[in-house]
Amino acid sequence: RYNPLEIFTIAQTAASRHCKFAFSGQDCDICICKSKITMDWLIDLGYAGLFIGTFVAGTVLPLSSDVLLIGLLAAGGNPIACLVVATLGNWLGAMTSYYLGWYAKWEWLDKYFKIKPETIARQQQRIDRYGIWLAAIYWAPIVGIVIMVALGLYKTRPRATALIALVGAFLRFLFWILMNSVLLQPALSSVI
Repeated sequence: RYNPLEIFTIAQTAASRHCKFAFSGQDCDICICKSKITMDWLIDLGYAGLFIGTFVAGTVLPLSSDVLLIGLLAAGGNPIACLVVATLGNWLGAMTSYYLGWYAKWEWLDKYFKIKPETIARQQQRIDRYGIWLAAIYWAPIVGIVIMVALGLYKTRPRATALIALVGAFLRFLFWILMNSVLLQPALSSVI
């Protein structure tokens, strides 16, 4: 029987693009174990681990900051402190991705990341259409960090982009904290 943290960890692992089993319907015990060890280690570090994990999740590296937040809350973390730490860590990670895009050279995209000119043109169309408001959903799986890199690449207004990304991060983690207090904590209380 899995506890909620293990369920979230398994879901996060299945979503990882680095596992050849990710979308095959098969379990990859190695990935599940590595992911669980990473999450356990970060949770053991407390708020520092939450900051590190959410920062990394805000960059181009795959890690589930939602799982980490729920895990720390389940371990007894203060919801307000978790909200502040997770928001700041994830936002700073996203802004790191933004500035990676800001300072990137067009040639790097094709050479190192295999991003073709057509893809760049499509991103430009989205940014022209939605602008800096895309920063509010930078946390969306798979496309989110690409959005922040693209916003930087197209030199959107840094202060406005940063503010919108900060609000998006705050609302995202507030949602998970409320979900934890309304659904997960009562469910855990009835099991224990």
